[in-house]
Amino acid sequence: MHDLLRQLGRAIIRDEDKEPGNRSRLCDAMEVCEVLENSTGTKAVEVISLNIFEIKTNVKVRHGAFSNMHNVRILKIYYFDDIRPNEFLQVCDNNIGGNKFKLFVPQDLDSYLSNKLRYFQWDLYPLKWLPSNFIPENLVELVLRGSRVEKLWNNHRVVVCLIYLYYNRC
Repeated sequence: MHDLLRQLGRAIIRDEDKEPGNRSRLCDAMEVCEVLENSTGTKAVEVISLNIFEIKTNVKVRHGAFSNMHNVRILKIYYFDDIRPNEFLQVCDNNIGGNKFKLFVPQDLDSYLSNKLRYFQWDLYPLKWLPSNFIPENLVELVLRGSRVEKLWNNHRVVVCLIYLYYNRC
């Protein structure tokens, strides 16, 4: 029954608009990649969920890909959904189950994350810090499994609502 509900929900979202960047939720890997590569996301986007394991080619996130998505509340870029944290490092060491495709992010991602973000997960986040202009005042959960982050922000930030922080490096 769970799979049928998921399929129904995704069908309803697909019917919102022909263009993926105008939908409230982006969950299909190919559509998420298309929006990030072509920078076609709009303020309608509230949720982005991308399982990197499902991408079929290298994806180059365009500079400013997140700039028009001011209402994103959930950003989840992950490998596998049900993997335990201690198992993730083993998977990470094994090149994520053999997946040879990658998500390339510009070094100047700064200032392009929504300040409405409440949940932020990015497995293997490739940059050394989170965007300096990102204001995490609404952030409740931050998950950076296997990331390259050395410092959360390049300057001081107060995180008021943060309940859960998970971070480990590969």
